[in-house]
Amino acid sequence: AGGRKSGNPLWYFHVTHANTVFQAAGVYMPDDERLLRIRRYIAARPDAVEQFLANEAFHRRFPTIEGEAAKRPPAGFTGQEAHLDLIKQKSFTVYTEWALPDAMTTGELLPGMVAHFQAMAPLNDWLKGATI
Repeated sequence: AGGRKSGNPLWYFHVTHANTVFQAAGVYMPDDERLLRIRRYIAARPDAVEQFLANEAFHRRFPTIEGEAAKRPPAGFTGQEAHLDLIKQKSFTVYTEWALPDAMTTGELLPGMVAHFQAMAPLNDWLKGATI
């Protein structure tokens, strides 16, 4: 099943009232079961996290994974786990905004959107391991 409430890694875009394109990827506010599954995946697979974090091109463009984070380790976690900062996350998203008028007049809207989503792909690829 898909959709924003699925808890699966998603692609999202909209055009803002300020004539910009907003694009995002990841998992936004998953339900408790899906969030626990992601957190357990992070704790159990530090190698997968390390491989994701080693993607320099992705992290140059998106230095942080966006989303609210818990102040303390979640229930069931000791606080000693590797990548505790990611375990504390409640959402796992990245986003970008760019000017629509430029894209419309130069014919770069679709190629621009594809390029941004391709840049975001490593996050969704990594999250698939935790959510599917």
